[in-house]
Amino acid sequence: WPQWLRQAWKSRSPTWEKRDGNAVGAEMKTFMPKSELYAFLQDVAFSAQEVQVEHTSKVDEDYDNWCKQKDEEGLTVGIWTSRGKSLMELRGIWQECFIKIL
Repeated sequence: WPQWLRQAWKSRSPTWEKRDGNAVGAEMKTFMPKSELYAFLQDVAFSAQEVQVEHTSKVDEDYDNWCKQKDEEGLTVGIWTSRGKSLMELRGIWQECFIKIL
C-alpha cells in the first residue's frame, strides 16, 4: 500500500490488544470499527481539504456541490466537492473516473 493509505488505515483502526488488556508486542491494526469506515473511505477518496480554491466553476446544475478547478490553459486539473464550509479534492483515480463521465 502507498504510505498515505497506510497512514489512513493506521489512524482509523485501533491497536490490537490481548484479552488481558495488554497491547501485543508488535503494533497490529487488523480490524477497523464500523464507526470509522466512513471516515476511512473519505481519507481514501479525498486528498486535500481547503476553505477556498482558485479557478473553480460548478460542474453543472445536477452536480451543484462539485467544482472543476482549471489551470491557466483552461484544462481541468482538479475536482472538488463542497462539504459544509470546506472543499475536498477528489483523489487521483476517482478524479479520473469523474472527469471521464463528464
